[in-house]
Order: sequence, then C-alpha cells, then structure tokens
Amino acid sequence: MSGAALYLKAGARARPLRWIALIVLVGLVGGLVLAAVGGARRTGSVVDRFARYARAADVSIEWGGAAGLGDLDPARVERLPQVAEAHRARILFYRARSDTGRTITNADMGLVASPDLREFVAVDRDRMVAGRRPDLRRVEEIVMPQRAARSLGLRIGSTLDVRYATPAQMAAGGPVAEQVHYPFAGP
Repeated sequence: MSGAALYLKAGARARPLRWIALIVLVGLVGGLVLAAVGGARRTGSVVDRFARYARAADVSIEWGGAAGLGDLDPARVERLPQVAEAHRARILFYRARSDTGRTITNADMGLVASPDLREFVAVDRDRMVAGRRPDLRRVEEIVMPQRAARSLGLRIGSTLDVRYATPAQMAAGGPVAEQVHYPFAGP
C-alpha cells in the first residue's frame, strides 16, 4: 500500500466524523450544482415553451375604414396559403365606470370582443393567473391582464358599467384621446 493510502486510512480511523462531514458536504454541493443546472435549462427554454402554449399571433390587422383598410376582404386574407390560423375580433371604443367609481376608457385598457369562439383559445392564449376563463356565451363576462387589473384597481368579481361607441362613432376613428370624449350612444 502506498504512503498516501496509509495516511488516508489512518486519518479515517482517527477522525471518522470529519470524513462523514466532508462526504455530506460534497453531496450537498453536488446536489446544489445539479439543481442549478436543471433550473438554468428550464429558464433557458421558458420563452419557447410559452410561445408554443400561447400561439401568439404573428400579425394582427384592424379591419375597416378607420384603419385605412376599408376595401380589404378579411375572408380573402384568411384563405391565403400563408395563413395557418385566423379569427376575427373587434376593438371597441368605450367608457366604463367601475364598482369603486373609477372611470376607465380605451386610454386605460383596450377592449376586444369576438363572436369567434377560437379567440384566446386557438390563438393568443393567456395564462390564467386567478379566477376562471369567461363563459363565452355570456357577454357580460370579461378577462383582463393581471397588470391592467392591478393598475385599475379591479379584482375578480368587480363590475363595470360600460357604454360603447356606436358603429358610426367607431368608423369615425381618430386618436384615442378624442374617442374617450365621445358622448357614446351605444349600449
């Protein structure tokens, strides 16, 4: 047996607790390194995993005269071979009052409505942080981003009394700052 081996063997007999402590320490450090590597790998792929889940739209087009696309036929665009998935939705101009008395307009939060049940399911899926998805058959239920809810002082169960612009007011377009001052005549 070599001199180094004899020294280690004699040291292990004389100080067994130190050796056990060293082995435990090496095991803990090794476990921490493996956990950090695994976490880094998951963190490195989080954007790709969320993109696969969310199926975010590559292009979003607002149809109609206000957007300068009055003659563009959405059905024709949807049939293009480059279009894998399409749905229709409408950005609404509105003014609302929350149950706490706060006035909310397009300048605070966009409002999108869609008769297409694939909206926010087949494309542009958000993660639900709290609550549940709205019942798509009930027009009075909405979902909003967590940041918007927080900044507007809204929570699960909050109510909004909303007045919408009429189709004529929608077609008039104009900057959002002007739209929020419309005497909205819609429902």
